[in-house]
Amino acid sequence: MDRLASEKETAREKMALVEVQWTSEWQEKKPKNGLNESKTSSLKWDRPLLNGMPSARKLKQQSLVGGWISGCNTFRSVIFGRPTGRGRPRASRPIEILKSLALEDDATERIGGTGGILKELCNIFLKESIPNNHGQVRSAAGEALAMLALESKNNCHRILKLKVTGKLVEALEVPLLRVNAARILRNLCVYSGSGYFEELRELAVAGPTVLKAIMTEENKLQEVMMGVGAHIFKFITPEESSIMFQRAKIQEAKLAAKLVEILRKHQHPSIKVPRIRRFVIELSIWMMRDKRTNIQVFRNLGMDKEVEYIIETTSELESLRALMFSQEQLE
Repeated sequence: MDRLASEKETAREKMALVEVQWTSEWQEKKPKNGLNESKTSSLKWDRPLLNGMPSARKLKQQSLVGGWISGCNTFRSVIFGRPTGRGRPRASRPIEILKSLALEDDATERIGGTGGILKELCNIFLKESIPNNHGQVRSAAGEALAMLALESKNNCHRILKLKVTGKLVEALEVPLLRVNAARILRNLCVYSGSGYFEELRELAVAGPTVLKAIMTEENKLQEVMMGVGAHIFKFITPEESSIMFQRAKIQEAKLAAKLVEILRKHQHPSIKVPRIRRFVIELSIWMMRDKRTNIQVFRNLGMDKEVEYIIETTSELESLRALMFSQEQLE
């Protein structure tokens, strides 16, 4: 099972739990008297909205069977606040269902190209005027964007055309948004292709923020920052990288020592941070390519022995090819 398949399987299990919980809550809150059929007979999608929160199963079935346009319009109604007489509905669970739909074959491309969904998700995730008590909604929107951009060149291009990369870089410094912003930016770098080099090159401004997070944070945030850093840094020259380290007030040797320390800490694949060792290797490879002197720095730190050990314990979520390349660089 490759990395994407593993992520999708985990998401499916999560969605099953969300569906059961959401359906149960809606049934408990559903009005006893129902609706006036004469007023709502032509509003097939409004009926569950007016009754309360619709069932996850019904939304998913109707959007799959009734067509993608109709389905996405329904999600926009639930997520983005069509008036229902009860204020703005809770949007995090509908967004979870949107993520579930993205697991279906070809659904990622259809969702990204239909109904302005990506634009609306960006608005929710990045809009500063959204109250702090909607943090769960913003987090869900960020997760959905990251998933829709994963291995989708077209969706990455659509997000880049929205001109939100600057706000995504700013979001790297917002505690609530940092993890998902880093995931989105990494996917944009990895899957956009060569047609957006200049746009992606502008992401290098996030360099000092990424370096500081790698040096000071732990676990998931540290993992995603290393993941995005390994790809953002590819767009800068050796001279620019030196300036980046100066602005971050971090020495390259200190970063190298931190990367080796992380490998020693995670001698076996971790469930909580399954790709942290892979991202360490990717970042180390960039450092050795950026400056040949870093090769000797890593040798002195014992990186070659750590890489040999990782190769013996690598998991399906980690790239054996990247590990082997790193070992070749050190030889």
